[in-house]
Amino acid sequence: VGAVGRLRGKATAADVASSAGVGLDEAKAGLTLMTALLAGNDKTSLEVDSEGEVLYIFPRNVRGALKQQSRLFRGVGWWRKAKPALGTVGRYTFGLGLIVNIVIVTTLISAAAKGTSDDRDNQSRGGGGGAMMMRLSLDMFDLYRWNMILRGRPMEYYTDPNYVEEPGVIESIFSYVFGDGDPNRGLEDEQLRRAAQIIRESGGAVAAEQLSTILDPPDLALLTALDSNADGVGGAVVDEQWMMPALVKLGGRPEVTDDGDIVYVFDDLLSSSGRIEAALPSEPSRGSYWETGASGLRSASTSGGDSSLAPLIEEKRTFSNAPKGHLMVAGALGAIDLAGVLYLGQLGLPSLGGNIRKLYFGLLAYGLAFNGIPLARWLRNKRKNRAIEARNQKRQEWAALLAESDFGEEGAARLESVGVGSSELSTGGGKRAALRRKLRAARGFGQRLRRVGKDTNIAYSTGKTLLENDQAAGTGLYGFDDFDAKLAAKEPKEPASNGELGGSGVASESAGGSFDDFDARLAAKERSQKPQPPPE
Repeated sequence: VGAVGRLRGKATAADVASSAGVGLDEAKAGLTLMTALLAGNDKTSLEVDSEGEVLYIFPRNVRGALKQQSRLFRGVGWWRKAKPALGTVGRYTFGLGLIVNIVIVTTLISAAAKGTSDDRDNQSRGGGGGAMMMRLSLDMFDLYRWNMILRGRPMEYYTDPNYVEEPGVIESIFSYVFGDGDPNRGLEDEQLRRAAQIIRESGGAVAAEQLSTILDPPDLALLTALDSNADGVGGAVVDEQWMMPALVKLGGRPEVTDDGDIVYVFDDLLSSSGRIEAALPSEPSRGSYWETGASGLRSASTSGGDSSLAPLIEEKRTFSNAPKGHLMVAGALGAIDLAGVLYLGQLGLPSLGGNIRKLYFGLLAYGLAFNGIPLARWLRNKRKNRAIEARNQKRQEWAALLAESDFGEEGAARLESVGVGSSELSTGGGKRAALRRKLRAARGFGQRLRRVGKDTNIAYSTGKTLLENDQAAGTGLYGFDDFDAKLAAKEPKEPASNGELGGSGVASESAGGSFDDFDARLAAKERSQKPQPPPE
């Protein structure tokens, strides 16, 4: 829906695939569903050109039209509006759950201490260690609460459209335990979108190396030497299985050149409504604090407008997006809770039976999980970040190799400007003849992007009547008059036989004779075969 909206209501399946980062089949299915939902709208129609390409036409405000026509889409819109508020409520609830848990622990500690000491000892100790822990946790909570009341909103909230308000301690507790999600979520969609963009810029045909800067290519250092003899015989890439996801989802096919190289051709991506620049998504101006950095994918932009030279850079996972001070408070509260539960164990609470024992082990499980999940997540993030760094390094090395092979020193200078230097260039070897040969072969398969309805003739439109479609055909190549003439030309001029019914006579009559004559002859034969009544 967003892709169609950016294209102002007119789109082909290839436009949607390259804008939304989905496969062609998924784009066609989505456009077909939108057409069915908006079938009653007079601004919704389909146009088919002489090449068989379909142009989907919707109202410019397609999102508003869908809300009017579809209850399901209205429900989706309401959910999107309510989701940030529900997320905030959930975060506050989880944070307050920790405070309630601490209150329960300190209450049990106080009760246990009173049950084992006399009143004088209680007064002298001021309520025991439980009361001290309770005061400490409440003091930390009050410090946050009064800070929020006195601080108010900073001036940047009103002057900077991209400013996102900083959350409080209670919200940060959830982030401390579970984090804020993957900053690179939507990676596969973004890879597919940029792959479609590169393919369309290249005329629908690319070598695997042109997509190596955005997909998941193998390590350049582990491949065989690239044309080590400088004779142009060696292949640039030995294993190209990493091309399969883009090949399947974008409807590509491999073509083998005379030199034995593989070029991938994507004919279905060459149709467009003509609004290519409008199909590119834009960044949101303001969102939730927890969504900042969610679209962590970025490109190392290069001059010259060649998208294949800009490697896709994934952002490393962070422990939390919450302010560090709030994370320290959340960690301290978690430690206080676990220490209190362990202290209850020393007081002999687990030895009590019934619900008290169940309550204790529930509190213990909560405290261990609250402190153990962040530790496990921190270790997992370190492993994930090593893999992210390795993928980024591979893409940068392939980008450097591609830049030097395709543009020589000029391409190398472009990559130098974004931090990919000579150390990366040296990993591919000094010989680039094989890769240059593949790139030239891919350009030979390239074609010009076809604008449906502008570069091609519209043969049929659901927004017109049959007569209007027939008149709009112009040359009559796909007109109904021409179709009738071709059909009449295929009919035999004379009947092949006028003999008796049966065998080939029936076939000849049904093919060449008139139906009225056929019925008359059939009735006469039935009368002749009808038995006559006996004479009186």
